Amino acid sequence: VNDTSTPALLAGLFDWAIVWDHLQRTVQACILELPEDSTLTPPVDDRLAWIMTRLQQPAALNTAAADSVTVRQPSGRLHQIEPTSQIYSDFTRDEYLQTVARVIEYIRAGDIFQANLSQRLLTPWSGSAVDLYQRVRRQNPAPFCGLLQYKDTAIISASPERFLKVSGNGLVETRPIKGTRRRHNSPIADLFAGNELSASEKDRAENVMIVDLLRNDISRACAAGSVQVTGLCEIERFETVLHLVSTVVGQLQPGRDVWDLLSGCFPGGSITGAPKIRAMEIIAELERSVRGAYCGSLFAYGPGGDFDSSILIRTFTLQAGWLYFPVGGGIVADSDPLDEYRETLHKASGMIRSLRTT
Repeated sequence: VNDTSTPALLAGLFDWAIVWDHLQRTVQACILELPEDSTLTPPVDDRLAWIMTRLQQPAALNTAAADSVTVRQPSGRLHQIEPTSQIYSDFTRDEYLQTVARVIEYIRAGDIFQANLSQRLLTPWSGSAVDLYQRVRRQNPAPFCGLLQYKDTAIISASPERFLKVSGNGLVETRPIKGTRRRHNSPIADLFAGNELSASEKDRAENVMIVDLLRNDISRACAAGSVQVTGLCEIERFETVLHLVSTVVGQLQPGRDVWDLLSGCFPGGSITGAPKIRAMEIIAELERSVRGAYCGSLFAYGPGGDFDSSILIRTFTLQAGWLYFPVGGGIVADSDPLDEYRETLHKASGMIRSLRTT
């Protein structure tokens, strides 16, 4: 099903930005100064004065729902994930289990080692994108939160995963996530869950496969011998789940830049599989809906060469009165279909909580 109209690429050149440094607790107004003879923008001093005036005004975010939104019913069959909720999936539970089993058949046949399978959850939404983003920040905080609005579409993301980071000196970092357990209210139970995840051969193998794939991907743009794994299968705790996170670094080759790196790495290995191209073919065959923004990337690129980006997981797409939020996980040879289904719901739990609380 392809019933959303998310652009394949959306980029903009911004000549100013407000930057919050949460560690230093500072706010900066950053202005891009174009050549003196440019007629594209006012002088820097004029823009700074305008920014300062705006900052002193009461917040004027548009938090009201747009009255002019035309609600469009999603295509395909919808299945309630809970009898009393208005949250739907493009799979029934049994259909998802059967599809996981089909991925395992491909693995045992030698087509792939791993594929990241997802189901698309969706629900009606009459509120605004800004309101939902504020809820997400409160209820499901994550390192890579973001809000992007374009025409009649909004992307609201609370991603825990870095895709690619490039520093001005050419240092590259990627931090794939593979391996998930739900959080527990009890500190002792939470500790045991983390220890169990850390010791899981299945989850560690899943993570290491993607680490190897990403080492190969970034090496296409990095100097020979510079690619290293500096963290392997480390436990990180987020609001509703625990993850295994690894860190791979490298140094860009002379003459290579961010765009060379992106062309060799996109889409991310953690949300496709290994080998990547065959895994993507199987995903396209088995998933019910086009992913759209989900599993893409939200990035920022500064004039000094600094670049950072996320993998768009734990992400809502708001369009035509509906929220779309796919959730998935990596399937390997010894995956249990029921466990994989439950994992997708664990990942969705923080997102669903954002919808139900203010």
